Amino acid sequence: MKYLFKILVLVMLLTSCEEKNELPEGFEHISMDGRTHFVYVSEKFWGDRVEQKEAGRIICFKLYQHSDYCEVHFYSNKNDIPRKFPIINRTESIGVYEIKNGKEVFKLLKG
Repeated sequence: MKYLFKILVLVMLLTSCEEKNELPEGFEHISMDGRTHFVYVSEKFWGDRVEQKEAGRIICFKLYQHSDYCEVHFYSNKNDIPRKFPIINRTESIGVYEIKNGKEVFKLLKG
């Protein structure tokens, strides 16, 4: 019985760790600073407005529950992704998903 309990706890821990990894294939959440998130996008999705917007929604609403304010910046090169503010070179971002006062806006900057 003691081992069954340990196994159950281990399964629960592994399941909770996977929840933050629910982004679509081709997207990787690299870092965040407050309610601003920085995401790597594989080449296949560089110009894909639908997939980038969906990844932004998943990050803001599902993974972090930021329904009033949230920003997700998408990058095609992991080396360009800032780890925190200030964002020195904004021209490297290929897209931005924002929620302000519950209103969604997505801007495809390159692609």
